[in-house]
Amino acid sequence: MELSKRNSVADEFLLIMKQKLDMEPRIPYFDFKFQGSGEYAGQSISKNPEGIYLTQLKEKTFITDEEFKIVLNYCYSQKYIIGTQQYIRITYKGMDRANQVENELIKQQIDAKKESLTYKDVKNKIAKFEIQEKKILEKFFEMESGYVLNFSNRTFHEFFWENFGINIYDEKYSDNGESKAKRLRSFWAKESCELVANSIDKMIDYWEADRLINKESIDNDKTELAERCKEIANSLRKRVETNIQKEEDEFLKIDFKSVDIKSLKLTTNMETVIQQRLNEIKCCLNNDIALGAIFLIGSTLEGLLIDFAKQNLAKFNKANAAPKDSNGKIKKLRDWTLSSLIDVAYEIGYINLDIKKFSHNLRDFRNYIHPEEQVTQNFNPDKHTAKIAYQVLLAAIDNLKNK
Repeated sequence: MELSKRNSVADEFLLIMKQKLDMEPRIPYFDFKFQGSGEYAGQSISKNPEGIYLTQLKEKTFITDEEFKIVLNYCYSQKYIIGTQQYIRITYKGMDRANQVENELIKQQIDAKKESLTYKDVKNKIAKFEIQEKKILEKFFEMESGYVLNFSNRTFHEFFWENFGINIYDEKYSDNGESKAKRLRSFWAKESCELVANSIDKMIDYWEADRLINKESIDNDKTELAERCKEIANSLRKRVETNIQKEEDEFLKIDFKSVDIKSLKLTTNMETVIQQRLNEIKCCLNNDIALGAIFLIGSTLEGLLIDFAKQNLAKFNKANAAPKDSNGKIKKLRDWTLSSLIDVAYEIGYINLDIKKFSHNLRDFRNYIHPEEQVTQNFNPDKHTAKIAYQVLLAAIDNLKNK
């Protein structure tokens, strides 16, 4: 096991242990004794209370049971954890390392360049307030003295935990100080526009319910401030929508000129089929048949990537994003989803970031073939959505012609 992978997985493991401790502070250990067998990880994992955490670790890192033992031994040697294989506790040193890793991840998110974010993660851009907006929010929430409304430490924690599953007393919100007001400012600075907007609305609901229960009168100035805060929350949401629209418009402006599939060096039969599909896609787009276009675009992109994967199987299988089965083995190519093909092709440099960024409506295209699934997912593509999908296909062809 390479040292870089061992250290990376160890950091992930410490973060998960910290997460468990945050959620269950009165049970600060991990129980690794699965069904009395004493194994570290295996099929019995799903029947163990800690299974959700370790499943998360294995799915994210693709480690084997033997590699996990190496990671545990490393954590012991660094004094990050103590205890036996049945009850493992994270030490103060381990918590320090977990906090350090968490803070590094937060800093990376804050410092990340715009183009490093995927389209689906646009909603996670850091919330920004205008100066006057922040003054209005702080005035309404009565933050001048370090408090937030009439929250106690307990109710402040419960509010964020019950509504958003967030521990507001986590270390990451204490960089400006320990008071409730300082933690709330840190939360606003670090979390997404959508999450911050939702928290503002929920906090106003809390304030209104509290006044109603205690039969306290509300003056007009306070009511006006509450309405203004709601407007600020809606403004945050609109900024996200505006950013998405701008990125889509810029992507659609890229001119890939004539699509020359001959440069892809496909087999004669495959080339014929791809050309037929491209003609049918154009027909769908010209006649506003958006859903049909997406089915054709998704299957065509999938076919192209599978063809390239067959020609470069070793390279595709070695990628970190290559999908694995329950035993940790790389799946047969026929079992790969379009989502996996896109992620691997991007990782090995066959396609660029735009394709990965804007491919979200295509990744699960097969599911939408079934009307029930389409209803469940509330997927109703319009012509604009289909145009974005078609641009993704054109971009992929343009990228692949040089491979």
